[in-house]
Amino acid sequence: MAHVLSLRYHNSFIDVEPVAPILRRASSAPVMDRVAPWGANKNEEDKFLYVQALSKKLQQKWQSVSGVMCMPPEQMQLDSIPSFGSLGHPDVCHRPCMYFQAGLCRNGSACTYCHLSHDEKQVKLDKKQRVLMQHISYKELVVLTLPFVRQRIQEMTVDASELLFLLETEAADANLPVFPLREGRNVSRVLARMNLSKLIGLVQHKISSQSELEKVNLSESLDAALERIRDHFILKE
Repeated sequence: MAHVLSLRYHNSFIDVEPVAPILRRASSAPVMDRVAPWGANKNEEDKFLYVQALSKKLQQKWQSVSGVMCMPPEQMQLDSIPSFGSLGHPDVCHRPCMYFQAGLCRNGSACTYCHLSHDEKQVKLDKKQRVLMQHISYKELVVLTLPFVRQRIQEMTVDASELLFLLETEAADANLPVFPLREGRNVSRVLARMNLSKLIGLVQHKISSQSELEKVNLSESLDAALERIRDHFILKE
């Protein structure tokens, strides 16, 4: 289990202590250790606030200096990857592991979610954009996402011909969906910020609403193609 260190100012000393798993407090519960102790003079209060700020910086920096966290994905060996889901980070890795971020992941390297640092908040369609997606076919969604998929692949410089073939085959007899101008621009902005895994995940989510066996097979083929792309990020010994 990963531990994060926290600093605490107490009686003119700076104590180092592990942070317990973060639990949501009741709305009526007081916030602890966020204000200087009652009766503290101005000098003591300044020291208290300084240590609080230092502790926050320490926690933020922890992930970026822990082992392979700083290692570029193209230089990773299989035994140095913190979890199976981290393979291909940040372009084709899986979603961040919420349990790992809280120091609670028990799956270690076998975890199918990403254990590496994600600088930006996970990009998602908002409620209005999700409603728009519900009113288009999965083939129209493929046409919509295909330019962004090509861009991600171009940036990664890996062989993704299998994945492109699957998507281009589905897009061959479909048209770009028509959205109101403003909503269409907003959707494009969101798609432009998504990594390759997220873009393919959108298509797979749309396919999952279809019951035909052919659609299920397509989703599985997309999964297999993504896994082969992830294999490119493993150093061969």
